[in-house]
Amino acid sequence: MKKYLNRQFILNPFGILTVFYIMVFWVPFFGVIHAQDMIHAQDMEELESENQEEAVPEEGQVSADVLLPETVCAYFLIRDFPELSAVWETTQWGRMLQIPEMESARKSLAEQMQSQYSRLEERLGVAPEDIFEIASGEIAAALLLIPPSKEAGEEKASRYAVAVIIDVHDRTVETQQVLKKISERVIKNGGKHTKQTIASAEVHFLDVVTPAKEDKGVKSQTHKVIYVLKDDRLIASDDSETIRGILQRLGALDSDDPPPYFGEVPGYLDVLERCFGDIEKGDKKLPDIIWYIDPIRYAAVKRLINMQKDPKSVRGRNPVVSMTATGFDGVDAVGGFITLKTEGYECVHRTFISIPEEPTKSLKMLNFPANDKFQVPAWVPESVSKFNIINVNFLEVFDHLGPVFNQFYGEGDEHVWDDVLYGLSQDPYGPQVDLREDIFVYLGDSVIFFTENEDPSATDAERRMLAIPLKNSEKILDALTRLLEVEEGIKTEELEDGRIVWSYAEDREDQMSGGKSQDSLFPDMAITVCGDYLIFASHQDYMKKFDFKTVTKKTGLAEKKSFKDVAAQLDTFIGKKRSSLVYEDTQAQYHHLFEMFKGGSIPQSKSMQARFINKIFTDPDSVGTRETLLDAKTLPDYEILRPYFAPAGAAIREVEKGILMEGFYLTVEEDQKETADAEAPQEVEGEELSGENLSDDVSKEQDLFGALETDSGEAADTDIQDAVKNGAVEEAESDVDAGENVLPDLLLENEQDDVELPE
Repeated sequence: MKKYLNRQFILNPFGILTVFYIMVFWVPFFGVIHAQDMIHAQDMEELESENQEEAVPEEGQVSADVLLPETVCAYFLIRDFPELSAVWETTQWGRMLQIPEMESARKSLAEQMQSQYSRLEERLGVAPEDIFEIASGEIAAALLLIPPSKEAGEEKASRYAVAVIIDVHDRTVETQQVLKKISERVIKNGGKHTKQTIASAEVHFLDVVTPAKEDKGVKSQTHKVIYVLKDDRLIASDDSETIRGILQRLGALDSDDPPPYFGEVPGYLDVLERCFGDIEKGDKKLPDIIWYIDPIRYAAVKRLINMQKDPKSVRGRNPVVSMTATGFDGVDAVGGFITLKTEGYECVHRTFISIPEEPTKSLKMLNFPANDKFQVPAWVPESVSKFNIINVNFLEVFDHLGPVFNQFYGEGDEHVWDDVLYGLSQDPYGPQVDLREDIFVYLGDSVIFFTENEDPSATDAERRMLAIPLKNSEKILDALTRLLEVEEGIKTEELEDGRIVWSYAEDREDQMSGGKSQDSLFPDMAITVCGDYLIFASHQDYMKKFDFKTVTKKTGLAEKKSFKDVAAQLDTFIGKKRSSLVYEDTQAQYHHLFEMFKGGSIPQSKSMQARFINKIFTDPDSVGTRETLLDAKTLPDYEILRPYFAPAGAAIREVEKGILMEGFYLTVEEDQKETADAEAPQEVEGEELSGENLSDDVSKEQDLFGALETDSGEAADTDIQDAVKNGAVEEAESDVDAGENVLPDLLLENEQDDVELPE
């Protein structure tokens, strides 16, 4: 058990707080597939009724969520594409793209983007411009997990599929032209196209050939895609049963017993009810985008994809099993809305985490007390690009940390966490520290986390700091000293101001990532106790630069105008009593991304945003650093674009049966574009600066229209089937990240069995 006594986990601020922090700040991106608007004929009173009977709307009123099957595990909807396009042009980002200085870059990037969509044409035969040309209303894309079934007495394993529904009313001629172009592309690439009329629906069967890539050892493959034109809708899927079900719901095929549909799934209704209920407080503008994800079933799809790419992966950790073992299967759904130019803001987003039953196991860690006291430490500089404060019940976190620790550090052994605690407190050669009674009892009730980029043009200049207020700093200092003095590779340094700083003497293995510490978020971590805070810094030099005790100039974040504006807006938008505060200086945040993008250095950047982008766009099978996708050298100087980025704010609050995250981007007036560095520092007396109310993490919902690029797959996986059906817990062996973006994976790896659509 000696390997379990390694205290690096305790020292890593993203150890104990990792799962908890990710669930709060990154869960909105788990899906990265966003879902649909739901203009149901039912009013909000019907949605609030738990046992209501869902009536299928009359034809002409039918929305995509009523046409899709209940097996949808991820869903993204643009409610009205022409309307969204028109509104986008009025936003500060849309206006920015139209300025003369952006013309050359805009044309260059548009041309390059066409080549990046080649995989979409390879898989579905359709190009994005085709879709944009014919869309006259909704565009809905869904990822489905189809359960096992029996066909002709033969067991058929779980598989996944994709369905797309596009409203093409008033675009009949253009739609026929697009279908012709699709068939011509498919035939040109060696595929086949047949057309039939079934129950008044125009049906196109395509054998799409994916070209071989000899340099990568990829053989040519053929898969089926079906397009259906019916009642002013273009429907596409790689699964014949899904197509048939949609046609049944449209009334195109006789059915005395219409199949269940996605729009009546309880988790989806919970998302709609909560987010629509909050919209009623504003100007009642319908959302432009609605998204939804079922986390555990989405994880099952990810498992299928991994198995298809590498059958040996079935021996690895099953994410469904891990979620069940830790209690996170209690998250029934995650979803929300995005709306442009509404409620006086440039953009508003709402995300709801549905937890319908009483949380169990580690899910109980998501306990965020609400209050109206969000104090900004005086030493937090105004130059930070992102600042978060979230209220935390640390004893609740500690008491329910075991299941998560056992799954991700103990390889599923349910006794590992207890062994670690015993070793730390009872081992005569150990630190003899009781983590709960010597450390966690003295932690405050919140966590502060912020980032600052010291040089926007450098790939490794982002610095991060995490601070926890303390109830008794002397007790914490004593416990940490005992804990760290027996840890190998730790060096202790006393600074001129009397602070004790602990850090690692050399590069080490990072237990969170499994790689070297240089690849982690805290690569050169330093730890100190200063005043009433326990502080972790990503780099030793960043820790040493701070003056935590004396402030002589009014240069703190709490006094920054844009921060005050966001804090005041949060009080109005959400209310003073909430669980968190997030502030984002988008001018500073995007400056680094801009410089990396222009210089082609996004793949090499170590910033948190660049890591997220690289995670999405890196081929899981590739080796080494990915190649940059676009040449952005034609972009103008950033100072020309800076005025188009306004501050953003967000917060979370606990609500009935779940957690609600809400955020906004402020509007920049055309005649009042202030730059981030226009605020001059002023002298002020005193040693401490007063705090202001903060805000919570701004969800960066992604437009994953790449969902249209996905293909269906089929693989035998009794582990998943049993776990999804029965909640069974199995032993896990290796890590599979269920939060990874799955849609790019669906593009190339999936082979589709022959399908037949019954007449």
